[in-house]
Amino acid sequence: MANNLTVFADATIHGGTYNKVRVFGSADVLGDLTAQSMKVFGAAEYKGKCHIDTLKLYGACEFEEYVEVKYLNIKGACEFNDDVKVDLLKIYGAVEFNKTIFRCNEVKVYGQATVSNLEADYIYINGHVDCSEQLNGEKIEIATHQGSKIKEMVGTNITVKPNRKWFVHVKSNTSKEVEIDTIEGDEIYLENVVSKAVRGNKITIGPNCKIDLVEYHESCNIKDENGVKQVEKY
Repeated sequence: MANNLTVFADATIHGGTYNKVRVFGSADVLGDLTAQSMKVFGAAEYKGKCHIDTLKLYGACEFEEYVEVKYLNIKGACEFNDDVKVDLLKIYGAVEFNKTIFRCNEVKVYGQATVSNLEADYIYINGHVDCSEQLNGEKIEIATHQGSKIKEMVGTNITVKPNRKWFVHVKSNTSKEVEIDTIEGDEIYLENVVSKAVRGNKITIGPNCKIDLVEYHESCNIKDENGVKQVEKY
């Protein structure tokens, strides 16, 4: 049976297989690490491959090699410099994925995320995302109050609009624009979106949009004609 490991001060971990790992101080992980669960409240630098079922990061972490996790919860500041495979991803802090993040089952972003490509069955963004390439999902929901910048968005069902419940809590009616160069999907609903082109089967363009071109197949409902420069049916 694998042992548990707890780090309270500065320590070096030479990899290994563990049941539970907890880091309260500072840790350097020099070898490959396998664990059922790991929590980092301090700082950790990983220089080996990681295979962890449940990984919760509350402090500052940097991963230099491949990471495979079933459930990843980020509430601190993290950077991944190699490929990442994760089933369920929740981001409350700040994270940078500098290589490939493979397709997830579910992604929820309440903090800040920087990625090149992000793909999942379900994507929910209530924070800020910088996506330099493509964001792809079966169902995509984005709340616009923190803004995001995405080069290309592809999905079956896409909704981008303000989170009205958030407005009630903060007593504010402000909402930042989400910049998405191109959007392509089956059913699309947009508010507060700046885009060069939107293509889809059923499209609804709500208020506060700035869109150069809308191309639709079945239906197109534009609530503010001033927000769209050109509309074409294909």
